Amino acid sequence: MDKNPKEGYVRNTPKTGNKLERQSSFTGSREEVFTESNHYDEVNSSEDYTRSLNYYGGESQARGKEKYVSQAEEVDNKQPDLQQILEEANQLPSKKKSRLPLIFVSIIFCLILVVGGIFFSNFLKSQEELKENTVRVAKAKEIAATSDLFEIDKDSLDSSVYIDYTLGIWSYKSNMIKDRDGFYIGELKRGIPDGYGVFYYENENNEGGSKAHGSHMLIGEWENGNLKKESTVERRLLAHIENAEDDITDIKYTFNDTWENGWFIHDEADGTYSYQDIARPKGELWSDWTFTGKVEVNGIGCISGIRKYSEDSYEEGEFEGLRLVKGKKHLRDGTIYDGEFQSGDLYNGIVYNSDGSVGYYVTSGKWEKR
Repeated sequence: MDKNPKEGYVRNTPKTGNKLERQSSFTGSREEVFTESNHYDEVNSSEDYTRSLNYYGGESQARGKEKYVSQAEEVDNKQPDLQQILEEANQLPSKKKSRLPLIFVSIIFCLILVVGGIFFSNFLKSQEELKENTVRVAKAKEIAATSDLFEIDKDSLDSSVYIDYTLGIWSYKSNMIKDRDGFYIGELKRGIPDGYGVFYYENENNEGGSKAHGSHMLIGEWENGNLKKESTVERRLLAHIENAEDDITDIKYTFNDTWENGWFIHDEADGTYSYQDIARPKGELWSDWTFTGKVEVNGIGCISGIRKYSEDSYEEGEFEGLRLVKGKKHLRDGTIYDGEFQSGDLYNGIVYNSDGSVGYYVTSGKWEKR
């Protein structure tokens, strides 16, 4: 490099000029080339664009035709089939899914739960009732087996063995069925007498200057709250009669007969009597006897059988009320009165001695020695 910048500058000027000229020449040629190229490109681009437009236009028209044909075919394919329309018209309209089955199943399930609960509750109650019935029936049978038992003290009983109860019983005095309030010992079903059991009640009667107290007992099979129709029922009665001045009488009697609606079907039945008469005021025993045979069902009285006294005498035959009317009276010493009786005395008949010989003839109350 020259130390003199000016000289160097002058010295290098021609070269620079040439270079600039060459660049200018080059630039001009490039412009020409660019112009020609650009013109060519413009011509070509215009032609290409035209061709492209023509091409894409043709393509678009072709596609349009194809689309139109396709749509036409699609429309043609979508034309409704008359047969299909008729078939669809004949078909029932599809129903929406109903919630009724679910509701029905829920109701059934709830009912099953309720019924199951009731059944289980009733089962537990029946088991408890069965257990209690065992005790009740045992107590009723104990009473029935004790033949000389005519009174029951309610306060002495466990409350689990009895229920308070009212039973309609026919009254021969009133000639109608009357309700009797008492209590029942025995088997229960649904809280009412059903099965084996005892009904007990009491009554009071004050007439003619005497005071009477009655204890009544009915023993047998029960059905739906009543004594079972056409079943055999045992009746027990204790009549305690206090006369104001004379005596105190206790009468006990029992009998067994067929039960109907509220009472027995016969006027007489097989039974027993126990009679005690105690004099007042000393308390001496006037009469003491027992009877076995036919008894009155609608009153207190004997019909036929044997009556035994405490002093070893006895009577056999037919009775009216509590007196022998026809038959034999056996005295303690062996004497026998045989015939018809009035007011307890032989009225027509024969008196036999203890050895069997005839002692007297009695006619219309008159005695004639043999």
